[in-house]
Amino acid sequence: AVDDGFMPYEEWGVGEYDPDLFDIDAVNQQLSELKADEYDDMAEDANLDDFTDQLWDFGDEDRPSFLPRFDVDDDEEDDEEAACPEPYLNLSEAERRQFREAMEQAKMVRELQPWKELWDQDVFCIKDPDTGLLDFVSILGRGGEVFALHVHHGVEGYNLWQRTMLGTMPMDDPDLYLQSLRVTEVEFVNKGQMEPEDLSLYKQIPFITPSRGRQLWMKFRRYHPRAGAPWFPNTEDMPRLIRAMRLCTKYIELLRAASKAGRFKYEHQDGGEGQLATSLPCFTLTERATKRALSGEDLSAWDFSHVSMNWQEADELAVAFEPLEFELQQFANLAQVDEAWELGAVYLRQPVGTPEGPVLPILAVAASLDVSIDTPPVPYLGSTLAMTPGEAVWRGLAQSALARGCRPAEVHVTTSLAQATLKPLEALSATRIVRQPNFQQLHELLNMMSQF
Repeated sequence: AVDDGFMPYEEWGVGEYDPDLFDIDAVNQQLSELKADEYDDMAEDANLDDFTDQLWDFGDEDRPSFLPRFDVDDDEEDDEEAACPEPYLNLSEAERRQFREAMEQAKMVRELQPWKELWDQDVFCIKDPDTGLLDFVSILGRGGEVFALHVHHGVEGYNLWQRTMLGTMPMDDPDLYLQSLRVTEVEFVNKGQMEPEDLSLYKQIPFITPSRGRQLWMKFRRYHPRAGAPWFPNTEDMPRLIRAMRLCTKYIELLRAASKAGRFKYEHQDGGEGQLATSLPCFTLTERATKRALSGEDLSAWDFSHVSMNWQEADELAVAFEPLEFELQQFANLAQVDEAWELGAVYLRQPVGTPEGPVLPILAVAASLDVSIDTPPVPYLGSTLAMTPGEAVWRGLAQSALARGCRPAEVHVTTSLAQATLKPLEALSATRIVRQPNFQQLHELLNMMSQF
């Protein structure tokens, strides 16, 4: 017997247990029955049988046949895999220069070891000159486990740091947490933690590989609320990260040059446990900005100060999707029917492969409250990272209206975003947009679709 430090099963297992008598077929049969019972319980709890009998019949398939990208044969599965190309494949000379610049800046950050000064919640900000919104830069490594620089941006950046400071981040739900992130990062790891694609990038640049030492290899990742998992960034993601790394060096130099008493001018000031910070350290571009300054290359063009925080400014700048005037007119020209349609959208749980990497699709569906309609509605499936819920809602309504050759007297929605997106329809047609607290019939369908 091999002494691997564990007791043999005879000393802790069932005395009469004989591994040769294990009946794998019987166990698999029991597991399949348990799985069937579980789905039956789910359907009973959600009253899906009553709902689908009333509106339409999905048939006996596990998944609705009208959902694209899910019921595929072997050839189509090969196409699905091909739709998600290999990262860093056939980089242009300009792209290689950009990634080399990112590696050079990352190497400087690694040598600077900013985690000696900062905890991950000691964020500093950069006011983006294009959007006017703040990027939040967080340094990981003080705890000695993960060493990285994160740049949080967009509405998600504001929301994440609000919830972090208030202690309301959904840390116990990995899927919900990933959907909260819009981040570009560089992480410093050992070679054994590198993916083949990361090593390929080193070869394409080329960039000198570390000879010895821990956490000296650099890998880049992009987190997106619609990606479902971290993915490799493209050249559109890199300028924000390069700028943050450059300004990180300036920020650490300011901290280390200040006297102990004067460091408060530069440090992140907590609002107190469970409270939002009223101000944060921030870099703002001066009026003498040049192209070099925009990238952070000209560090002297960036002023540093504490800025008062308006945690709602990102939400205030977020606007509803605006359909094209031609699309609105096309909808308005359809004949009106005396029906009310419910219109909603939901994120699906499983990402699909796209040229942009994995993407969580948005499914939008418009269904008439007239239960005499036997044909199930065909959902609209948006599978690009740029697709917003507002656009998906509009596309779903337009698709259903054009397919039937008519528009409803009323469209029922449950969110202010959907109401704002469809508001222009009321100016061009007699179709009314009505916001309801809940759907009458569509809720169960959307709930079921969200499981796929």
